[in-house]
Amino acid sequence: MLASTRNLYVETIRDNKSTIERYSHYFTTESAGNPGEQLVSEVDDIFRRLHDHCDLPQFSDSIPALSTEAMMRHATGTSSKFSFVYELLKELKDSNILVLVLSQPGVASDHLKAIYQTEQFHYTELDRSIELEDETEALHVIHGTTDMEVFDRPQPAVDAVILFDDAARQVCPDRFPGAIVLSLVVANSIEHIDLQLPRSMDDLERRSAIGFALAVSKTFISSPHGMQEPNELAALFADYIKNPARELDWEPLALPSQFFDFYLSSQALETQRTGAMSQPNGRKRVLDGDERLSTPMKRARTGPATLTQSGYLMSDLLKATLASYSPRPQGSPQPVEVTVDQLEWMAARLSRVEQEARDRSAVEERVRQLVKQKEMELKSYKKTVATLQPKYLEAISDRGQFEIAKNAAEQRVAKLEEELAKSRTEIQALREKLTAHTPSELEARYEAVVAEREKLDKKLQSASKERDFFRDRLQEGMRTATESQSEINQLKARIEELERKANDTTVRVHEINSRHMADESRRQREEQQAHIAQLEQQVEQTRKELQTLKSNRRETRASSVPRSPRLNVMSPRTRGGGGNTSRGNSPAPFDGSSTPSSAAGQAAGMGMSFYQPPPSHPRFSHLRE
Repeated sequence: MLASTRNLYVETIRDNKSTIERYSHYFTTESAGNPGEQLVSEVDDIFRRLHDHCDLPQFSDSIPALSTEAMMRHATGTSSKFSFVYELLKELKDSNILVLVLSQPGVASDHLKAIYQTEQFHYTELDRSIELEDETEALHVIHGTTDMEVFDRPQPAVDAVILFDDAARQVCPDRFPGAIVLSLVVANSIEHIDLQLPRSMDDLERRSAIGFALAVSKTFISSPHGMQEPNELAALFADYIKNPARELDWEPLALPSQFFDFYLSSQALETQRTGAMSQPNGRKRVLDGDERLSTPMKRARTGPATLTQSGYLMSDLLKATLASYSPRPQGSPQPVEVTVDQLEWMAARLSRVEQEARDRSAVEERVRQLVKQKEMELKSYKKTVATLQPKYLEAISDRGQFEIAKNAAEQRVAKLEEELAKSRTEIQALREKLTAHTPSELEARYEAVVAEREKLDKKLQSASKERDFFRDRLQEGMRTATESQSEINQLKARIEELERKANDTTVRVHEINSRHMADESRRQREEQQAHIAQLEQQVEQTRKELQTLKSNRRETRASSVPRSPRLNVMSPRTRGGGGNTSRGNSPAPFDGSSTPSSAAGQAAGMGMSFYQPPPSHPRFSHLRE
C-alpha cells in the first residue's frame, strides 16, 4: 500500500473508532443483546470504505472525468494493485501467454481497461467470443467482471488468472484448473484479515473479529517493513508464469498473530483483570511498597530445621511466585523461618517490579516501533516526493505555458475589441455622412462609383490577361529551364564519364610510357655495361700489351742489379746487331725495324742500344706468353 493510501486507510479507522468499539462492546461483555441494524450498517459502510482504499485509486469518486492515459497514470500512481498489474503485464508483453484479469465492475474495471488501452495490450471481454487461432508471440488479456453471467459455462484454457479483489475471489474460486492463480491482497489490510477468518463464522462475529484486528493493524499498516515493491514482485511472478517448472522463490506474507490475540482472549483478560483487583486470600491485603519500607524489618532467625504446620492459605500470586523460583540444586537446603505476610509482600513487590519491567520493555518496544514507523514513513514520503516532484514540475511548466497562452489570447481579444470599436466608429461616421447628402448627390456619387467600378473591372480584366500571359511565359520559361537543367545534368554526367575514361586512358598511357622508359633505361644500362666491359677488355688488352712491351725491354742497371757486371753470357737475351760500343758516346742508329724491341727502343729514346731476343727460342717462349 502506498504512503498516501496508508494515511487515508489509518485515518478512516481512527475516525470511526467509536463506532467499531460500540459494535465490539456487544461481544466483550456478557450482554445477551445483539447490535442493531443501524450499527451494523455503519460498520459495513466503514468496511466498504476500507476495501475501496485497497481496491480502487484514491479519490476515484470525486475527481472529474479523465482521459485514458490520465486514468492509467492515476491508477498506477495511487494504488499498489494497479501498479502490480501494470508491471506484470508489461513484463509479459512479448510472451505468448493468455492471462485472465477478473475484478468487480465499475471503477476498477474502467481503470484496468485504461491500462490495456494505453499500453496497447491485446485484450477481449470474457463474455465475448475469443479467437486465438493465429499463433502470435504477444500477450493476450481476457478481462472479466464479476457481474458477467459466463461462469457457469466452460472457461477458456488460460495460463494465469489474476483475482483483483475480494469480489473476484468469491465468484471464481476453482474454475480454472491448471492455471496459475494470483490473488491480489494488500498486506495487513482488511481483506488480508478477512481471508484469515473461517468462512463458517457468523457474520456478526466476523465483523467483531475484523474490528478487533483493525485496531491492532494500524501500527503494521503505518510502518510496513520487509515488503517488496510492486515492480519487484511483478518481475518475480512474470518469470514464474513464463517458466512454471521453475521454483518460485517467494513466501506469502503471514498475518501477525497479534491481530486476533485480543479478540480471542478478551473475556479471559477481563476475568483476570477483575481477579487481580481482589485481595490475595480474602482476609489480608497486600501492603504497598512504601508502607512496607516504612516498617522496620526483623532479622530472619536461623536455627534448626523446625517446620510448623499451619492452616494458613497462600494466595495464588505467592504460589505462582514460589513455583517460578524453585530451589537451585547447588543451593543450601537449610530452611529459614519467614512469615507468610513477608512472603506475600515480597511476592507482590516482585510481581509489581516484573510488571513495571514488562511495561518498560513494552514502552521501549513501542518507542522502537514508533521510530521504525517514522523512518519508514519518512522513506515513503521521500519516495512519494521523488515521484510527485517531476509531475509537479511538469504541472507547473504546463501551468506556465497555459498562463502565457492565456495572456496572449487576452491581448488578442483586447486588440480585436479595439479594432471592433474602431470599425463601429467608422461605420457610424459613414452612416452620418450618408444621411448628410441629398439624393441627387448620392445618385451622382453612385454613377461616379459605378463608372469607377467599370473602369476598375476593365483594368482588372487587362491585369488578368497580363497575368495569364506572364504566367504562361513563366511556365514556359520554367519548363525550358527544367529541360535545360536536365540537359546540363546529362552533359555533366557525360563529362564526368569522359573525364573518368580520360583519366583511365591517361593512367594507362603513363604506365606504358613508364614501362617503355624503364625498358629503355634498362637497355641503355645494359649497353653501358657492355661498353664498360668492352672498355675493360680493351684496357686489359692494353695492359697486357704494355706488360708485353715491358717484358721485352731491357732493364737499366739502376733498376735491375746495381754494380753488377754486364756480361753477355749472364743475360738470357742475345745482343743486338750493334757492336760493343759505348752507349753514351755512340748510340745505335734506328733501323726502322717493326719489331717490338725496335718500337720499344724508339719509344724509350734515341741513341740507346737494345738487345733483341731471337725470333724464336724454345727456352724463353713461355715468358713471352
